[in-house]
Amino acid sequence: MKKKILMFFIMFLCLPIITKALATNSSVDYSINVNVFYEDDCKDCTKLKNWLANYKKDDNRVNVNSFNIKSNKKLSSKVRDALNIRNNKTPFIVIGSNSFVGFNDKVKDELTKAIKAYEDEDEYCDVVLKVKTNSDVKDCISMNKGIYKQKNNNLMVMMVSFVSVCLVIILFMFSKRNKDIKKKAK
Repeated sequence: MKKKILMFFIMFLCLPIITKALATNSSVDYSINVNVFYEDDCKDCTKLKNWLANYKKDDNRVNVNSFNIKSNKKLSSKVRDALNIRNNKTPFIVIGSNSFVGFNDKVKDELTKAIKAYEDEDEYCDVVLKVKTNSDVKDCISMNKGIYKQKNNNLMVMMVSFVSVCLVIILFMFSKRNKDIKKKAK
């Protein structure tokens, strides 16, 4: 009877982890738009484009939209205003409603996290597309706010939950074993 209760308890604690794993939808049919605003003479822009081309080979859900700053000044300005970005440096990258400026190892890591997080979502809103179609971006921004940062927090919570469950099981097993040893010693 105690074993059945223990197994039920363990399953109950693991349910959020199992549910999250089952809910992850890798067959969603939309692509993740990575919008890049660049300048022709920008070395970091060229590095970013090459990195994205290689990334895209491994992940067919990534769609790269490139916008030359000179021919898309108005769009760049409207997107920066919508996202409250005051920095005019390039490359300027927008995924959903998350923006990144420049290109280095830290930005690479953040871009990878953002792409993966958006891929785990059932849907997301592309601010650049909304701005291009003169649509309201407020709902879009609030819908996407911090998706990739939130994902990292969810993963951490799941890991802590899993470790906690494992520790409870180990402690229970050792306490049961100690009781059995004491019984045999008497």
